[in-house]
Amino acid sequence: MKKYFSQLIICLTLLVINPLVSRAEQNYDLNITTFKGQNFDLKKMHSKVVIVTFFTEWCPNCVRELSELEQLYKAYHQYGLEIIAVSIDPKKSIEKVKQRVANVSYPSAIILDAISVNFPEINSIPTTYVFDKSGAMRQEIKSAGRLDKKIFEELLLSKPT
Repeated sequence: MKKYFSQLIICLTLLVINPLVSRAEQNYDLNITTFKGQNFDLKKMHSKVVIVTFFTEWCPNCVRELSELEQLYKAYHQYGLEIIAVSIDPKKSIEKVKQRVANVSYPSAIILDAISVNFPEINSIPTTYVFDKSGAMRQEIKSAGRLDKKIFEELLLSKPT
């Protein structure tokens, strides 16, 4: 129970909620230092399709999705797909988180290392956001959802607006 409560506190504390702005119009922001020490800045990813996924190390659906995202990354990175996996685990779980993402080739980080973050409240995990080449959020996928390769193909082939 304590584990889930701390997860909720982290989400509510670190993720900005703005009920007056629709999700499509929200000014999403993620500037974070990855586990490899690189900077990932969502605002600098224009002209690329970007996937941002929020996960926890103890979630079985998250593990499945991390693997599915790895397959997408290998297939579409050369065409402009960028992915980042962001753990919402507490700092004490960082070693377990790093073990979970050890076999993925796309960047990963822990939310506590964010320089700035502006996403809706994460109320199910994994939660994944897909942004088009112009930076607009095009799809939000909750834990029950499955990744649809067609949306990535359409976004990767489209011209930025």
